[in-house]
Amino acid sequence: MDNITGLFIKTLRNRHLSATDKFGYIREIFGLGPARPDENGRINLFGFEINYNRWSSLEHLISEIFVDSCYYVALKKHDPVIFDIGGNIGITSLFYKKIYPSSVIYSFEPDPDTFRILRNNIKGNNLKDIFCFNTAVSNFSGKTNLYVPSWSNGSSSLLREKVEIEKGYASHCFASVSAVEEKEVDVLRCSDFIAANKISHIDILKIDAEGSEKNIMTDISGQLDIVDII
Repeated sequence: MDNITGLFIKTLRNRHLSATDKFGYIREIFGLGPARPDENGRINLFGFEINYNRWSSLEHLISEIFVDSCYYVALKKHDPVIFDIGGNIGITSLFYKKIYPSSVIYSFEPDPDTFRILRNNIKGNNLKDIFCFNTAVSNFSGKTNLYVPSWSNGSSSLLREKVEIEKGYASHCFASVSAVEEKEVDVLRCSDFIAANKISHIDILKIDAEGSEKNIMTDISGQLDIVDII
């Protein structure tokens, strides 16, 4: 990775990692070498074989989720139920499976191209009890448009205005023409999914839905008593 020193320092400072994990992370981070070609690749990291569609995005995800442990939660139980809304290529689900191998994870990713990589990362590592759904999550069900920016595969949103605002910023930063692709995707109500699957308890509800968080929270407002941590 480009910022090897920064990741090294972050790893040492991470109070959630054991000394053994810190040593393992550092060894693997320093073994990555120079940046890879930016589009479509595969790498072995943290005990997983990880497929990615953009190297620069993978760098960010690894730094944020594994090194910074931004979604780390200390639980007493070994088999938590986890919702990963905005699953992207599956790095969050891999992280939770690393710290809670017996967890049951429901992962939702609307972009069909990103979802294929997510599914490959789960199946390719023979991970059990991760259920992947190629759908957006909001406060309604049916079909909707997903706006997919060319500059970041982690910023797709159901809100066109959000992506359009970022488009101008991205064009300025990257000094290139930024485009937004429009895809029709499935969308479901989170509350309907919980009821239909008879889910009685959620230990961790992780939501990274690029602007749809408020709609999701409004939709499940009557079910928050079954959720421990958001």
